[in-house]
Amino acid sequence: MQSLIRYTLITILISCLHANIIAQNNYTSEKTGYINFNLQNSTLANDTIHQISLYGCNTSITLNKKAVSGPKGIKGPNGFQWKKDNQIVSGVPFGHQIDNNQNKFYISKYYIASPPLIGKEEKTKNNSTKKLDTPITDTIYDIGLITPDNFIFNGEKPVQMVYLNYNILKPVFIEYVNIEFDNNFIERKDKPLVKQVPFKVECKDFPWINTKEIKNATGATGIGAFDSTIKKVGQQPNRLFLPYYYNNNHEKVYLDCKVTLLNDIILNYELFFMIDKKQHQTINLKEYYLKHGTKTVKIKVKKRSKLPCGCKPSKKKK
Repeated sequence: MQSLIRYTLITILISCLHANIIAQNNYTSEKTGYINFNLQNSTLANDTIHQISLYGCNTSITLNKKAVSGPKGIKGPNGFQWKKDNQIVSGVPFGHQIDNNQNKFYISKYYIASPPLIGKEEKTKNNSTKKLDTPITDTIYDIGLITPDNFIFNGEKPVQMVYLNYNILKPVFIEYVNIEFDNNFIERKDKPLVKQVPFKVECKDFPWINTKEIKNATGATGIGAFDSTIKKVGQQPNRLFLPYYYNNNHEKVYLDCKVTLLNDIILNYELFFMIDKKQHQTINLKEYYLKHGTKTVKIKVKKRSKLPCGCKPSKKKK
């Protein structure tokens, strides 16, 4: 079964999602909607408060146990509870906006990012895993399925339903590749042109957990983000992540994953991966890793002349 299902493939980049990190958010919206979050169960037992982030044109919203951050008027819980429905976020802006500098833009869509649950596992001879009280081996990640992971508000005062389930996909391990932002990201001292850099991950062979009805299902996508303001020593670096698992011979099997920079919601600029002096909006991370290993990937920014599709009204069908 090869259906490609949308899910929130970890924003393992936990550094990108702290509450004190925001995009521009320099406006107050008169037109807003609601998001109704419904959290189900997880593979790794936990009682932690869960964080969720949203990315739109000129907008970044994060809700965690520390704070609710975003444009003025956002209201919601300080993080989300497991096994609980109808957790509401209100004041989510959409449609035409004017920022504090009188620049006009439009929010036509949002992407949703939800980080993983993390545990420590011991590999046994038959390649099964068991939870340990004392971590002694690889870190394993429980990836969440989120439906949908992007949406467009419709209506005068719309409500978007969102469902999170963390017991759908097989837990995986992670190989990291660091990201570095080109010097042209800095407009003036400590003022980057683009703060949040959202991206999409697509893994066509990401394995699902077998059930009575579903066997050998694969394929998933998800959302993450980099933060170009991270510079301090000790801060979690920006990183790409390549999921893998162990086969029956205890060999690493890397998943076939593509990473795409979401230029459709970046206002005024376009972003590119620089690989072998060539620009790429999308890279195959497995191919990159097998060729370059953990060599740092640079991201370059360019000024754009036209608004991207996520920053202007969608064309109405005739």
